Amino acid sequence: MRIFKEDGYWAEKIKRIKNPVIRKYLPYLLGLSAITIIILTAISFLPRHGQINLSKTYSDDYLRFSHPKSWQEIDPRKMGYKTEGSKVFKLFADPFRKNFLVYVVKDNDIEAVPDFKKFEEEMRETYGSLYPGTKIISISPYKIDGRDGLKIIMDYRQKNSIFTKAQYVTFSKRHVFWFTMTSSTKRSESSFELIEQILGTLKFKSPW
Repeated sequence: MRIFKEDGYWAEKIKRIKNPVIRKYLPYLLGLSAITIIILTAISFLPRHGQINLSKTYSDDYLRFSHPKSWQEIDPRKMGYKTEGSKVFKLFADPFRKNFLVYVVKDNDIEAVPDFKKFEEEMRETYGSLYPGTKIISISPYKIDGRDGLKIIMDYRQKNSIFTKAQYVTFSKRHVFWFTMTSSTKRSESSFELIEQILGTLKFKSPW
C-alpha cells in the first residue's frame, strides 16, 4: 500500500481525487485488492488433493509430476498379467477420495467403437444402475502410442466395502478395460459379473 501513498505515479493520481474520503481509503483498497489477487492466483496453482481437474489434458507427464503423492501407479505387466498383444497403459487411483482415472486401450485387431455417443450412454446407464454410488464422470477418445482408445474417468464409491488401492485389471476381447476392483480383504468375484453385464454381448475373458 506504500506505493499508493508515497510519491510516485499512483500517488500523484490519487492526490488529484477531490473527495477526501476516497482519497484517504483508496490506497488501502487498492493494496488489499492486489494482495487478494496474488493470494487467489497462488491458490489456483496449489495441487488439489484427491480432486480430478477435468480441464487438464491427462498426458503421462502430467500424471507423473502433478498427481497427489497418495495416488498409486499400477502396471499389470509387472504383476504377471498377459495383455494378449495389446499395449496396456497405466492407471492412477486416489485411494482416499476414491476418484479413479481409467485408461481403456483398443485392441489392435478390433475396430473402434462405431457409435461413440451410444456407447457412452449405455456405459453410463448400465454402470449407474448396477452401482448407484458410482458415477462415470467422463468418457472420451484417447490416443496412446498413436492408437485409438478411450479414456474413462470414474468416481467410484461403494457402500459396505473398503477399497484401498488399485490392484486388479480386467480384460475384454473388444477393449482392454482398466477397472479398480480392489478390496482390502479379498478379490471380488462380483467384478467379473460386473464387467460381463457392462459389456453385454461382448465376449468377456478373465486374465486369471
